[in-house]
Amino acid sequence: MRTISLMLVIISIVQTAVLAQDFQASDQKALDIVKKIEYSSVGFGKYAVQMNMELHMANGKSYKRVIKSYVMEHPGDYERTISVFNSPADVKGAKLLSHSHAKETDDQWIFLPSLNKTKRIANENKSGSFMGSELAFEDLGNSKIIKYQYKFLGEEKVGDKNCLVIQGMPVSKFSGYSQVDMYVDKANYTVIQSNYFDKKKELLKTESSEFKLFNNRTWLVTKVTYKNVKNGKSTIINWTNFDFKPQIDANNFSSEKLAGFNGF
Repeated sequence: MRTISLMLVIISIVQTAVLAQDFQASDQKALDIVKKIEYSSVGFGKYAVQMNMELHMANGKSYKRVIKSYVMEHPGDYERTISVFNSPADVKGAKLLSHSHAKETDDQWIFLPSLNKTKRIANENKSGSFMGSELAFEDLGNSKIIKYQYKFLGEEKVGDKNCLVIQGMPVSKFSGYSQVDMYVDKANYTVIQSNYFDKKKELLKTESSEFKLFNNRTWLVTKVTYKNVKNGKSTIINWTNFDFKPQIDANNFSSEKLAGFNGF
């Protein structure tokens, strides 16, 4: 009996060690993929772009919002972004400032004209809806290595595209997700589809994205569709009129100047 028990223990230890090696190998492969995703989206310097957002309700009603965004890469870090809502009237003048970081949690501030005040968005509030859309504040900004713990799941086809599939488990305890499964186009390392799972590990929403190559270097998103399978709502965003020479510099991306920033 002791011999059998000892053998079972040895087998269990060996199996655990093999699984650990498999996970570590998968994790490293996933990290390599994420690095390529991030590399594919940098090198633009700065740009201004118009965002046309459509909110589709479960009852069939829809609402449109027009946003002007200004994005600038930050040396040794990720980008800085200011988004200014131009319409409709109930959100006109609202502004969101994001500092996306490579090695720490992103910083975000929002200015609401009705309060005439700039407010920092706390980490525990970043799972909330971004201005009534199906995006959460935590969805904004570049995909970053520190944001998730990644695991490589394999390869799969999405439409006619061959994709690498990675799974991200959020590091922040304040995240609204338990995991995000990402489908990465092998041709250019853009994330063309993501499935978001809630804290109950049930599918919450899907994201489908389209990209365009700019300046023979940088892949930027031009259209994204979020579909919430829980509430039947969806959000569609189109990015148009890219301008890679906007009259803006690093000093504009300050929380102290956000209230007075009106764009260019």
